[in-house]
Amino acid sequence: MLFRFAAQAVRSSVVRAVAGKPPAFEYLHALSLRVNSPLLSQGRSAIATRFLATETKAAKKPAANKAKKKPAKKAAKKKAPKKKPVKKAPKKPVLRHKRPEGVPKGPKSSWTLFILQYKSEHPELKLISDVTKSAAIAFQNLSTSEKEALQAEAKQDKIRYEKEVAEFVSNNGGDALKKENKRRVAVGKKKNKAFVLLKDPYKPSRPTNAYGHFMIDVKHHPELTGLSIAERGIKTAELYRALSAAEKASYKAQADASLASYKLAVQEYISKYGGSR
Repeated sequence: MLFRFAAQAVRSSVVRAVAGKPPAFEYLHALSLRVNSPLLSQGRSAIATRFLATETKAAKKPAANKAKKKPAKKAAKKKAPKKKPVKKAPKKPVLRHKRPEGVPKGPKSSWTLFILQYKSEHPELKLISDVTKSAAIAFQNLSTSEKEALQAEAKQDKIRYEKEVAEFVSNNGGDALKKENKRRVAVGKKKNKAFVLLKDPYKPSRPTNAYGHFMIDVKHHPELTGLSIAERGIKTAELYRALSAAEKASYKAQADASLASYKLAVQEYISKYGGSR
């Protein structure tokens, strides 16, 4: 009975091993402990060898039945809502000061007169840089008489300019000159260029204060001779502080008189040429 049971167990284990399934090794081991049979021992050894071989192959080969995991689908990105176009604020209008008619052109210096003449005599020079370099060398090599002739011509052009400015102010008034100066300041700042303001020949000069009258009096003081501009300023201030109260009062009276005459001149200017000063 026992032998038949053992044989059946061995047969079932062999069938399982052939089918690629692990045999009931633990069961046979437990049975061999209870029945010490040489036939069962031989069967157990063969089954154990087969079992180890099957386990080794199963470890080497990957499981074919395992389904491959599909990559997870990426979550669809939500489209950001379209931003509404921001309305730009309208640009502020640029204040443009139109050039008044009849505004005189500025006076030409001796260098300006020479480079204009040099450019007309050398039409082969197209670039401004080439004209400037060549004219500078030629200007340095001028004789004394040639330079004096250019300086005399520049003085005549300055006289012409001052006459034209006076005519412009007399015909158009002081407000037109102020408007032209504002235009020149605006253009100069916008283009980052130097600008020259028109000088009103009829404009009254500013009044001189008490210290200004004192500086005029001590201009040729012996203690100020041979000093630099900065040293003259320091020494003049020391001399003014050393004045007595009566001397300072006399200079103050001169300043008051200058102020009164200035106010009268301003009233005459406004009545004749207009504008405000």
